[in-house]
Amino acid sequence: MLQIDDNINKFFYNLIVEYSSKNRPVDNYFIKTVINTIIDYAKLNEFYNAFIIDNKLNSLGEYNSKAKNISINLDAISKKIKKNYYNFTDNEQQIYKYLAVILIILHELEHVNQDKLMKENNSLESNILNESYSLFETAIVDFYKNSHDLTVKRNIILLTQVIKYRNLYYKYYDLAPQERLANLSSYINCLSIVKKFKMTNINNYLKKKSKLTLLSGYKTTLIPTKYYIEKLNPEYDNWSYIEKQSEKLNLKERMSLGLEISKDEYQKVKKKSDKFISK
Repeated sequence: MLQIDDNINKFFYNLIVEYSSKNRPVDNYFIKTVINTIIDYAKLNEFYNAFIIDNKLNSLGEYNSKAKNISINLDAISKKIKKNYYNFTDNEQQIYKYLAVILIILHELEHVNQDKLMKENNSLESNILNESYSLFETAIVDFYKNSHDLTVKRNIILLTQVIKYRNLYYKYYDLAPQERLANLSSYINCLSIVKKFKMTNINNYLKKKSKLTLLSGYKTTLIPTKYYIEKLNPEYDNWSYIEKQSEKLNLKERMSLGLEISKDEYQKVKKKSDKFISK
């Protein structure tokens, strides 16, 4: 996962202070500055071309790995943060409207980082991501690569495969390791920024979200990532390799990747999280 250092945290803190002091709405410059700062810091230039403000997007944000673009639905984000669901003070709400945009951007930038990991790295995380993405990505590549050369019947078969994997992805979204990691990355990195504001309610909100993300999927199965991959590919048989790689990981590291934990470990983490979440 991306881990931004304290210099970047200070930079984002100052950016938010500057905008907040003038009550300046989030604009192209704000988004471009956040994205380019992380792209340069994490050396992701090869995997990113541009950002697009697309207010017709069906989600808050999206990374297109083929076009290497990040799309942001600024209207949807603005509508969401206008409603104070989190009992923030007025001052906290003022800061959160900028932080919420950074949160979405960091989520999408983690997907950019995942592209880099899968192409340049042989770590456990990159292997899990490759297994998780492979079927869906292969189906998309096959469709676009061959769509001009194949019969209508064959194109329909390929397109059906794309739709099938896309539907499975949305159905089991909370179990997908790429989304678990992107959520954790955005919450953890935003927590580092929030600490500089010393805003308890925002800090607690982000901590709760990160704890819920760690627990995500474990109520259904004690191995969420394996469950997700097998839903996409019932014939999947390479888990022993990942299992072997994960032997030395601690509990938090395993949960971050959606790997196997025991029932006792789950109950212990859930009990501890429930106490914090219910505060």
